[in-house]
Amino acid sequence: MSTAINDVQLTQADHNYLLELSDDESFNTIFAWLAGNDSTRRQFALKLVSQFGKAVTDKLLAEAFGKGKSPKQRVRLLAAIEEIGEPLDTNQWMLLVFEARRFSGVVAKQIAQLMVWNRQLTTGAAGA
Repeated sequence: MSTAINDVQLTQADHNYLLELSDDESFNTIFAWLAGNDSTRRQFALKLVSQFGKAVTDKLLAEAFGKGKSPKQRVRLLAAIEEIGEPLDTNQWMLLVFEARRFSGVVAKQIAQLMVWNRQLTTGAAGA
C-alpha cells in the first residue's frame, strides 16, 4: 500500500467520534467504514487494519459473509483483503471455495477475483 495512514485525512468530527467510542465500538465502526461508500473513511480504515496483518483477514471474511450485508458491502470487504495484500491461508481459501457456491453475481465475481489474486500472489504467476 503506497500511502501512509497519516496521508489519509479524516474530518475532525470523525476523529472525535472514533475517540469517544469503546474499543469494541471503534472496531465495529472501522469495519463498517471498510464496507461503506465514503472513500476517505474506507481508505483510513484500510490503512489502519492493514497494520494488523493476517489476523484481520479472518475478520474481513467473517464480516463479508455475515448476515445483513448488501452485495456492495460484501464486495468492498472482500476487495479490502486484496488491497491489504496478505496471502490467504488454507482455511481462508477453503472458506472462499464454499462461499462461492452460496453467492452469485458481483459477490461471486469478487470471490473469484480474490482467489485468482491469491493464486498469483502465492505462485508468482503473472496475468489472469
